[in-house]
Amino acid sequence: MDNGFKALTLYNKMQSYPPLTIAGSSTGRNWCAWKQSFLSFLQKEDDKELYKDQWTVIFLMLVGSLGEEAYKNLSANAQNTRDLETLFRELDIYFIFGSEKKQNSEDIETYIDRLMFLAIGSNHSDPVNIVKHKVVEDIKNCAFAKKAIPSTSQVTDVMSYLHSLDFCQIKLFWERCENEQKQFLFSTQSAEMVCVRCGTFHGRNRCPAHGVQCNNCKGHNHFTANCKVKYISNCIKCGTHHVQSRCPAFGKQCEKCGKLNHYSRLCQIPIVKNCTRCGMDHAISMCPAQGCVCSKCKKPNHFKEKCLTK
Repeated sequence: MDNGFKALTLYNKMQSYPPLTIAGSSTGRNWCAWKQSFLSFLQKEDDKELYKDQWTVIFLMLVGSLGEEAYKNLSANAQNTRDLETLFRELDIYFIFGSEKKQNSEDIETYIDRLMFLAIGSNHSDPVNIVKHKVVEDIKNCAFAKKAIPSTSQVTDVMSYLHSLDFCQIKLFWERCENEQKQFLFSTQSAEMVCVRCGTFHGRNRCPAHGVQCNNCKGHNHFTANCKVKYISNCIKCGTHHVQSRCPAFGKQCEKCGKLNHYSRLCQIPIVKNCTRCGMDHAISMCPAQGCVCSKCKKPNHFKEKCLTK
């Protein structure tokens, strides 16, 4: 009778219990606050844990639409569990970290620091532990996790092995997983990619073009047929054929225009005959009167002898 009355009292109080709500962008913080409030409610109303096997059901009745939606997105194992602690751990990961994943260019330490920042910012009661579980979930999906387990280990299941490690050991294990993946990708690429220097398939450090001089650019370690250097025919600066970066006129000063990097005979800068400013023949950009001030009209860029001022 007493238990029946207790159940009725608990049910009546559940009717007015506020559901989970999310205000702004602080999803993790709101969830952690609601979770702590719910646990306090259970501790107060069911202090003897008479209905512990129904706590998960009570939670689903009180959490509201947001919690129900999150519950549906959990794994099948999480949905089938009757252990409230396990369920809350999965929901912690869902609400606090969301879709956070380690980027390919991101190192493990930086990623873990980012997760820790989110966990602490959400006021989680045990941020280190929840970050550890998040990392374990990430490693579980790694294709090379099983291969990274040491051969001396008696545990072959990835999850069981990870849960037997401390946080530092888990980070080292993840690094081994990534190294295994890099080695696999490297071996795959070495076997499948055509060498850009010789155009054939070969093992590392076994390129047949090593030491060979290219007839095109005169460089070494690639065949002429695989040369990537651009070749210029009838260069407008020197008039010869050569590799793009090896023009013989480079650094030479033209006697006509005074500019660099082309021969005088191939100079394309126009020549001014009997210049109206200086009276001489010169390249269009090399008038000797440029900058000179006429002593007659006090204006620049012409000699006194060519001044048109009356």
